[in-house]
Amino acid sequence: MTSNKASSDSGPVSASMFQLLVTSHKEKDVGNVKVNEKSDLRSVIIQGIRDLMDEIQSVHENIELMTVDLIHDNEILLTPTPGSSTVLNFLLKASLKRKFTVLITENYPNDIEICHRFAKKLADANIESVIIPDSTVFAVMSRVGKVLIGTRSVFVNGGCVTAAGVATVCECAKEHRTPVFTVAGLYKFSPCYPFDRNSLIEVGNSGKVLPYEDSDLVGKCEVTNPLYDYVIPEHIDIYITNIGGFSPNFIYRIILDNYSTDDVDLS
Repeated sequence: MTSNKASSDSGPVSASMFQLLVTSHKEKDVGNVKVNEKSDLRSVIIQGIRDLMDEIQSVHENIELMTVDLIHDNEILLTPTPGSSTVLNFLLKASLKRKFTVLITENYPNDIEICHRFAKKLADANIESVIIPDSTVFAVMSRVGKVLIGTRSVFVNGGCVTAAGVATVCECAKEHRTPVFTVAGLYKFSPCYPFDRNSLIEVGNSGKVLPYEDSDLVGKCEVTNPLYDYVIPEHIDIYITNIGGFSPNFIYRIILDNYSTDDVDLS
């Protein structure tokens, strides 16, 4: 005669995240002896979080290993993303074995202070750095050897979301046949496809573009201050990740290897 105790003891499923991490015990009959089967979901989740933290902490170290092969002596580099710590560490590591010049766009009006702090950190490492206005990118691109950009997220089609103004820089680089290198850790890769690109662009305070003193112009023009840009995969030459360098056309394969098909469906 089979006991229905297991089914009667199971209470309602709780949606609380705290309940999901509680250790549960199950009993099963093996002959005439009851054995406690311990299902410790909490330890599995904690170990998964620790593995992710270790991967994020080692991202910069693994990316920095490729600096010598990608940057040459006396080369002029341009970066329109001074807020990227990955790009900063990439340049600092490269300066140990290479001598080069870095052009930094000021990213008006949102990242001017970040740009100056970025340039100071490079100067402290004896890296020659020059801050240039955003409007001069096309003029100086002919002398630039490589463009280095950081990202906020990378999509399955090979496109990425990054700081405002980067899309224009990448378009200028495409016109001058200048390679664009995107530096990003694997944890920034997303299984989503950017169907609605406008929804990816967050808009900031328009007062930074048009100050209050010029309020007479508010009713005569539309002022927007985008905080991010979407860069199409055709304007990116290679993604430098902590597991190697990949073409934008190969990003979908990397995402399939790191995401379960059940996790990709977010509907």
